[in-house]
Amino acid sequence: FLEFACGFGRFTRFLVTRLAAGRITTSDILPAAVSFVADRFGTQPLLSQIDPEGLVFPRRYDVIWVGSLFSHLPRKRFEDWLRVLYAQLSPRGVLLFTTHAWEVCPSSWANDTGFAFAGQSETAELDLEEYGSTYVQQHVLEEIAARAGILHLRSRSRDVWTTQDLH
Repeated sequence: FLEFACGFGRFTRFLVTRLAAGRITTSDILPAAVSFVADRFGTQPLLSQIDPEGLVFPRRYDVIWVGSLFSHLPRKRFEDWLRVLYAQLSPRGVLLFTTHAWEVCPSSWANDTGFAFAGQSETAELDLEEYGSTYVQQHVLEEIAARAGILHLRSRSRDVWTTQDLH
């Protein structure tokens, strides 16, 4: 199990009650978050980076959970991370991820492309060109997923935190 963009363990603290910590890899771009989660919960740490092409994964995973990363990336990073993470699945693996629902996109950001990104963050450590708030329409996500090689995409509208779609 890979929990990608784990932060300081918002999801991890529940996951370890259901799955042995040694079977879980937790990854984030913030070194303090990766250290905290690994130390606190006993998971296998993996420090991430901005460029997905340079990250070396220790294995393939049966499940990859990405809660809220895709709701914060500019389009190129969004597409690259989706492709790279999908490639890290075992042959029968499942990738689960969330995106901000287009229906909750601020009207001033909405556009004809179906993909909106604005650089803003509560974390001063992150470059606002690389991290912000992202909203994506379903048909655009389906096109991006197809380019990433994803053959089967299922989605549940506003199923997570009432503002994010689950895919």
